[in-house]
Amino acid sequence: MVPYSPELRQTGLNRAVISRMVEMADARVITTPAEALAPPGIPRRQHQPVWPALAGAALAGLVLELAIRRIPAIEHQLAHLLGMTAAFVRRAPSAREAAENAEYAAADRWRIEDPAEAAARAASMEAAAQIYIARLRRERSELDRPSE
Repeated sequence: MVPYSPELRQTGLNRAVISRMVEMADARVITTPAEALAPPGIPRRQHQPVWPALAGAALAGLVLELAIRRIPAIEHQLAHLLGMTAAFVRRAPSAREAAENAEYAAADRWRIEDPAEAAARAASMEAAAQIYIARLRRERSELDRPSE
């Protein structure tokens, strides 16, 4: 038969530690079986229902949401306030981030263009293509000429 490990050996109760734990838990030490079956004493804490506070917060949120949706001036002022707050909280971009943002904005392919500007750009591209083709033909004719 193998004996129990030394850490499992019962050495007695450390009443000082137990009384400190009971004191921290705001409880009491039960020493007799009658105390274990006795009804609990008067509770020191009384619980308050939370639902009135939550219902009030929900009602206030509903009224606020209706006011924001129905009165455009409030929505405008609130958007302005939120924008100012976001600008205040947002940090300034670093030089590298600013350069990347500028490069992205310059290369934005999906921006809406003025029709006249788009037509001018297309005409410019067509003219550039015609010049390129003319140069290619000239080079080709120079290569086809017999050298003297």
